[in-house]
Amino acid sequence: MWLNQIVVFGAMLLVPLYLQNVVGLSSENTGLIMVPQAIASFLGMTIGGRIFDKFGTKAAVLPGFTLGALSLSLFSQIKPSSSLAFTLCAIVLLGLSQGLVNMQVNNHALQSVPMKNISRVTPLTNEMMQVVNSFAIAFLTAFLSGQIKKQTGLSPLQANLTAFHHTFYLLLIFVSFGFILSLFLRKKVKA
Repeated sequence: MWLNQIVVFGAMLLVPLYLQNVVGLSSENTGLIMVPQAIASFLGMTIGGRIFDKFGTKAAVLPGFTLGALSLSLFSQIKPSSSLAFTLCAIVLLGLSQGLVNMQVNNHALQSVPMKNISRVTPLTNEMMQVVNSFAIAFLTAFLSGQIKKQTGLSPLQANLTAFHHTFYLLLIFVSFGFILSLFLRKKVKA
């Protein structure tokens, strides 16, 4: 759950920053470009919920992490000259990934807890997710800033672009670890 949250919130921070700071889009246009992520996430949750009910967590999560890795691979190659279709494809894949993974992993974790402890585990899980999200944003912001500073001798645009690519590669590593850990999930949690 934590690795996925780092990837999701990291990408939700990085993509709009990239679109505004590197591509030069307005905040309004950036917001409009991000709308398909929310729609794709809804579709992913709907599809993922059905897969989860029928086949278990792993059947939804593995394709979800795969789509996330594909999305981050695209983002790590993106350029200011990349077409809108390329950018939207990466955004939609990220949304689908988010929808396939988030709810299913959360359900899996909660179903793994004995019923007598559920009232304590649910708020603890929610609180920990908030902490992880905050640390993820702080860490990725610091990483991105550090990467920008390391790009000496490059134009500001090229330095920013390289730093964003490196930060997307870092998220790709996190999603890869999530995929590997998902291989160890049981097919169905016993109720």
